[in-house]
Amino acid sequence: KAIADYDEVLKIDSRVSAAYNNRCLSRAVLGQDLPKAITDCNAALDRAEIARSTLFARTDANPSAVPRASRFWTPEHGAALPHDPARARALLAEAGYDGQPLRIQVSRDNHLYLNDAVVIQAQLRAAGLNAVIETYDWATQYRNYQAGDYQLSVMGFSGRPDPTLMYETFVGDRAQRANVVVDEPGAVALLARSAAEPDEAERKHLLADLHARVVEDATLLALYTPRRLTALGPRVAEYPGWALAMPRLWTVRLAEDAR
Repeated sequence: KAIADYDEVLKIDSRVSAAYNNRCLSRAVLGQDLPKAITDCNAALDRAEIARSTLFARTDANPSAVPRASRFWTPEHGAALPHDPARARALLAEAGYDGQPLRIQVSRDNHLYLNDAVVIQAQLRAAGLNAVIETYDWATQYRNYQAGDYQLSVMGFSGRPDPTLMYETFVGDRAQRANVVVDEPGAVALLARSAAEPDEAERKHLLADLHARVVEDATLLALYTPRRLTALGPRVAEYPGWALAMPRLWTVRLAEDAR
């Protein structure tokens, strides 16, 4: 049946989710500690193109762990390291990069992650990095992530009801938790303050400062916040989706003639 026929009977509820697709980069990237190469990986990537290619322009790039649908999102969360392939190539040359493979771990069980990885590989190669995709089942990739056993891991985190809970998944003390991606002391301190701060306005400032620290650290690169699309049949008059994605059926209202 033609898509146009479905458009006549289906409605689409589209909501920005609280999930978080990203790319985690180990400090041991390329088999040695090359801070300039770490920054290069960020300069080489075009978030907007990744979001367009993976989700067919149904979402926008988001450089922050705070989704735009959150009341804690502020314009400061739009700050990101710029896409600059020429700078990426120059940084690699300064770092003495000689073609060691950069291994991208991704799950073949999730088409979004796999699509992200393919575009990321192409962009890294265009900047001069020998990027190689290694596919795993999700359980193996997640085990490697938890152990910190990867060079570059393309994955996502499910939605959390509060941004502090999202930051807690990847900010912390790596000596105490192997799956920590960002262990910069300033970021760890800001996260602790955000968790204890009762004033919403002050928490907005703390989360904006935390985002800036994560961007500067450069080991985790936020790609985009996925949208949640729900197809509604003609019997449904109202279905308000929400950022945590799970359907809340008590909010559904049927059309009068469907009751």
